[in-house]
Amino acid sequence: MVALQDAAHHHGAPLDRVHLHCSSAAESRADRLALGRGEAGVPVRVHVVARGRNLTGIAIVLGIADTWHERPDAGLLIVSGDGDLAFAAAHYAARDPGKRPVELLHPGQTAPAVPGARRPVAHPLGLRLTPSLQRRPWTAWDQAAWTLRQLATHASSRVAASLLDGWEASWPATRDPSAADWARLERADDLVAALWRLAQGRPVTWDDALAEAASRLRGQAHAWQHEARSALLALWTAGLLRDTGTGALEVPSGWREGLLLPARRLVLHLDRRTPAVQSVANLRRLHRGHFYRAPGGDDWSRRLERVSSADSWDWVARALRERLHAVAEDTQRRAHDGHGFAVWRLRRDSGFVARTLRTAREVRAALTTPLATAVAEARLVARGIHAPKRWLRCMRDAGVVAWDPRSETWSAPGGDAARW
Repeated sequence: MVALQDAAHHHGAPLDRVHLHCSSAAESRADRLALGRGEAGVPVRVHVVARGRNLTGIAIVLGIADTWHERPDAGLLIVSGDGDLAFAAAHYAARDPGKRPVELLHPGQTAPAVPGARRPVAHPLGLRLTPSLQRRPWTAWDQAAWTLRQLATHASSRVAASLLDGWEASWPATRDPSAADWARLERADDLVAALWRLAQGRPVTWDDALAEAASRLRGQAHAWQHEARSALLALWTAGLLRDTGTGALEVPSGWREGLLLPARRLVLHLDRRTPAVQSVANLRRLHRGHFYRAPGGDDWSRRLERVSSADSWDWVARALRERLHAVAEDTQRRAHDGHGFAVWRLRRDSGFVARTLRTAREVRAALTTPLATAVAEARLVARGIHAPKRWLRCMRDAGVVAWDPRSETWSAPGGDAARW
């Protein structure tokens, strides 16, 4: 909604109506934000897509056709994360050269122009990062970034096809977590969260983002400056890092913990239960209760908390259930009224679960005695554990390790030592 209004203002074109197409899970948030930020006199209609069915793209394409049928001289401005919509818009524009082309804003990504079109049908955001938009070779960082994106939500290959050479051979593996380079995937996930923390979700400059990436990737086998730039461009191409249109970068709010930390936190929580089963509603409350708290108590921080925690849960839930196969969802019924509710059961045959528990045991083994933070992190790094701060925080939230604020030390509680 904000991007749509900003674009209309930039083009000097008044909006006379706004249509939002969203999932039922996002309806209340979209409705509240749209009506709260909408300009006076502009009607906003919220169209809810049926749960479990992806009809948003179809609805927008039909809306284009209906609008042009009713008002042949109308111009349309679309904001969507679906790169395929640019091709649909081009199809309509090509059928009648006299019509005004659709302009599509693709937040953080660039949908390719269609050969032969009078002008590009996509009005891209983020051109300041790659001014010429020249195709570049697919890299290992692209593999990690797109795999991370695919864990959270389905991603179209159109953007990768338009910007990256060599994507065809590697794209199928982005849908297979077992084929991932987990060391690099961990670093990409850690970098996304670190970039969010730079300004607590607010935009940061390219130079600041590059410096943060370089500091985290320094010491790798390749030249760190080249690696940092490659990593940022890969995150940007995959939509995990966006250009605000003013030269600044931002991380979508739901990624502020990354994806792997909150996913592992839930795995560790389930592992400590006997049996390893809990209702999905309780797990959702646990996830949102342990989420980062935005600093301060202003309207921005409260809005950020609501929107990002809801988005993050959707992504983490999909990753655990459908992509990592870490949990199996069943239905149980209450004895007193027979009403059913969804529960998750931990799947110990999952590679993600096995890796999580194996690393958790390594962390506990390093904390046989209480250790100060710096000493604990150094010992974990010596054991080959990447991003020790994230692991300590994850395991603390799950109750697997303890932090004593008085002595400022980490330790492994002894009560369930036999289990580990």
